[in-house]
Amino acid sequence: MTALDRYELLEAEGIYEEEPGADPVSVILTFGSRSLTIMGSGDVALSHWPLASLHAIGPAEGGGLLLAPGAGSPERLRLDDAEMIAALREVCPELDAPPPPAPSPPRRRWLRNLLIFALLAALVFTGEPWLRGLAVSQIPPARMEAYLDRAASLAMADFADAPRCTGAEGHGALKALARRLSTTPGAYHLGVGTARDPGPMPEFIVVKHKSTAALALPGNRVIVPEGLIAAAASPEEAAAAIGHALAQAELRVSETLLKADLTWGRALGLLFGDGPPDVAPETEARLTAQRTADAALIDRIVLGMLDRAGLPTGALPDYLDRTGEAARATESRAAATPTPEAFTPALSDRDWVALEGICE
Repeated sequence: MTALDRYELLEAEGIYEEEPGADPVSVILTFGSRSLTIMGSGDVALSHWPLASLHAIGPAEGGGLLLAPGAGSPERLRLDDAEMIAALREVCPELDAPPPPAPSPPRRRWLRNLLIFALLAALVFTGEPWLRGLAVSQIPPARMEAYLDRAASLAMADFADAPRCTGAEGHGALKALARRLSTTPGAYHLGVGTARDPGPMPEFIVVKHKSTAALALPGNRVIVPEGLIAAAASPEEAAAAIGHALAQAELRVSETLLKADLTWGRALGLLFGDGPPDVAPETEARLTAQRTADAALIDRIVLGMLDRAGLPTGALPDYLDRTGEAARATESRAAATPTPEAFTPALSDRDWVALEGICE
């Protein structure tokens, strides 16, 4: 069990300021798979701070700790809860590290960047297509994570005003459902990506929304709308519906497209700029189109996941029929294997009840 696993249910109160001089806001802090989630009133997320870049500025006035999502960010968070402070120091070993050295004088830094840009431009115009990929591979993880977070925020636009559902037992049932689809006993690994070793389970973001489709976000996060859970007639149908987004998350569909779509200017901005660039509108459109184009392929992957887990594969076409996806339902029903005479349900009765009531 990792430190994050131990603290997954830990919550604490804090005071959040979006920028210097902004009105302080009382917030609730929770851990995600790779981020600290800051939630305001109505369980609406105000911000996600990557754990990898979290930085302690120093003691807050009157005690506690003052935090920022990075050395150059204007956002501030005051935290007085001793247990949460101890947890952050455990999962973020660099939390109290001294700030990075002061940047070189503006003139020297400007000349250095200009020389690097001129060299890269010369290589580009001489026809070196591998160079952009090399530049992308050199982007610091914290900056790439911030870029993926920005893309995730755009993908969440339709759910921006939807309250979050935070029922602990319901979230426990969701994780049990994900582990049931795993091919590795005692760990989370669907076996559909290129990674051979188990990775972290996605962070589930359950929202009170009528949509019936889960959504995989960049940064290993999955949105599960209440409408999906309400539309599922059984835990097996819920496993099929959520499994679709879990497969996309493990295949890193969004991350792969976002990195492949980085132009030279945006890649250099991530390498040398002061902050992550905006996601190009055409990239947003391609992400949406990619999810639609991949639907049939992911359906076949989900059928295999259900079969390996010993669950009836007919749960997927049944759910698609129920939610108006007739063409996909017909195609997946043709590829489904016969329903086993006996199988262990995807969830216990207690967990299924908890999942159905996660937004209550």
